[in-house]
This record gives sequence, C-alpha cells and structure tokens, in this order.
Amino acid sequence: MQSLQATHRQYLRNAIKLPEQLAGSDVAHVGRFLRINRSAHRIGFDSSGLILDAEGVKELRGAFYGNKKVTSFQGLTKAGEATRKRFRVQINKELELISTYKLQIKRIFQR
Repeated sequence: MQSLQATHRQYLRNAIKLPEQLAGSDVAHVGRFLRINRSAHRIGFDSSGLILDAEGVKELRGAFYGNKKVTSFQGLTKAGEATRKRFRVQINKELELISTYKLQIKRIFQR
C-alpha cells in the first residue's frame, strides 16, 4: 500500500496544473521555466486570460524540443480563443480606420 501511495505522490509531484491562473503573455515565462525544469510529465495551464504571442509560443516550443518526459499536455483552447478575440478587436479597429481614410481620400479627390 505504501508503494502505491509513494507512486501517487511521485505522479502528483511531476504534474504542473495551473488552470485559469495565468494571464497576459505568461506563456513565455512557462516556456522558460519548462526549459530549466525538465522533470514535469503532465502540463496544463490553459486560461481564458492568457494571450498567445509569438515570443511565448517560441519559448514554449523550445521547452518541448528534446523533452521526452512530457506525456500529457492540455491544449490551450481557452487561450487560443482569447487571443483570437483580442486580434479580432484590433483588426476591426484597423478596418474602421482604413474605411475612414478611404472616405477622406475620396473627399479630397472629389474637389
């Protein structure tokens, strides 16, 4: 029975679970941490406040490169949706700006 408990403790010790606890561009920090600490087997840190930027995804990819210990990784579906929402808002603002400039240009050449 004790060996089963010890195995369970080891199983829990090698897991990094941080659901809904990260925000902003913390993906890069997680990637840097995982690059240093290669003992994690199961990783999950999906959060709706997490934004996936290029630097963070590169750091995360670098952390997994050559790391054969990771057996389970929770997909970043909430973070992906939050990122898409953020970019959608930015794109809509830019499109509005473009249409405003088009109208201004049209007015200038109509005179």
